Amino acid sequence: MKMRKQRLMGLAMLAITALILVMARGGKTPEDSDATAALLTGPLGLYMLLSKTYILYEDKEPKEATEASRSGEGNSPGIYQQAQKGRSLHMARKRVVEPSGVKTWEDANDALRQIAEAQLAVQDIEGEMNKQILGAKKAAEEQSKPHKDRIAKLERELKDFVTEHRADMGKTKTRALTFGEVGFRLSTSVSLPRAKEKIEEIIRRLKNRQMMDCIVVKEDVSKEALKKYGEDTVNAVGATWKQQDVFGYELDFAKLEQVKSGM
Repeated sequence: MKMRKQRLMGLAMLAITALILVMARGGKTPEDSDATAALLTGPLGLYMLLSKTYILYEDKEPKEATEASRSGEGNSPGIYQQAQKGRSLHMARKRVVEPSGVKTWEDANDALRQIAEAQLAVQDIEGEMNKQILGAKKAAEEQSKPHKDRIAKLERELKDFVTEHRADMGKTKTRALTFGEVGFRLSTSVSLPRAKEKIEEIIRRLKNRQMMDCIVVKEDVSKEALKKYGEDTVNAVGATWKQQDVFGYELDFAKLEQVKSGM
């Protein structure tokens, strides 16, 4: 129930994110178009929806201990702290074992039904999440496109201007301005051909020159291929051969739909 509550809150956060983006898209002023809050609500909503860790804080302090602590009854450090200590000791000693709900084959069949229904519910939730994410991404892309286009245009114009007036910088490669600096810096890179044959030729020449540090070799063991050689060979090379019955199940979603439809 706790994780369900957290996932529902995550969906709500994503819905709020989508609403923020839609409202910002229709804004006519910079303040109205500000969607900064979506940077917080979006990732938080996704984490709450997809995380397997329960992150919500719930205050479960004993009511009597809390009231006593606030009212100052009995100046002994005692009432609240003793309640906390007693609760901790009690929780440390108590081991709750939830009884199994599957005791008959009918229970096993019902468990499969519940699993199928739960998986369908998860698919619906994740489908809705994906729709909201796609909608939020599309809205964000549409809102950011004018800004990105403006950045690209200004970068081209800035580069052309500085290149044309490079002589104004004298011997230096940069020029400081009020809102930043512009200039040139030496950049070194290595490009490789795409053709496989040419790459192989480069590798051959590197080997001839003993430049082995320039060659990347990744080696690993294929467990699927090794399994084909049998137990004796697997153990002989230092691996471990294991065989065991692994539990599994298959769900009949078609049957579930028939039951739901009353067929």
